[in-house]
Amino acid sequence: ADPAEVDDYLRQAITASLAGDHAAARAVFDALLEPIGNADIDLGQDETVDEVLSVDLHECVRRYVAAVYATTPIGERADTMLHAIEAAHGFSYMRDPIEELTTALGETPPDLDAFLPMWIERLERDAKPASDWESDRERWLRAAVGRRDGVVGLERIARSTKRPEAARAWCDALVAAGDWSKVLSVGEQQRVAFAR
Repeated sequence: ADPAEVDDYLRQAITASLAGDHAAARAVFDALLEPIGNADIDLGQDETVDEVLSVDLHECVRRYVAAVYATTPIGERADTMLHAIEAAHGFSYMRDPIEELTTALGETPPDLDAFLPMWIERLERDAKPASDWESDRERWLRAAVGRRDGVVGLERIARSTKRPEAARAWCDALVAAGDWSKVLSVGEQQRVAFAR
């Protein structure tokens, strides 16, 4: 495929997303992102995709996830959204899909309160510690639990995983809440745990 044509189609999909036509945006992103990522569409490059395309691929992925969210029935949304993120994973790093979704839509996603429990349940199936490093799914799960359950949820994850990233997120939430005595207590607990 001609990279200039692909750029043009992806820009049209971004424009459709901005206009709220999520079905059109999804159709274009479905047709291009995963096939490019799987090398089913050859852009004639020896370089990486982002070196031959001029479109902002992170914005494409963000808008793709938003389009999938907006066009998928709520009961299927968690699985479908996870598939879309994985299909476009090679194009963009997604720290927190819900935050990216909110940014793309420009507002809190509709039905978010109903979606979060399903999203958390879906991520819990795969977010098992496989190494010393926090996986994408573990990070996404922590962010979703923090969004739904606040400090209490972050504490639960920090205590159960004993990961420094989870403890840091818990402390950050405590700082944001102004609970300084608890921050100091958590910090001391972490210092003792790491000293062992």
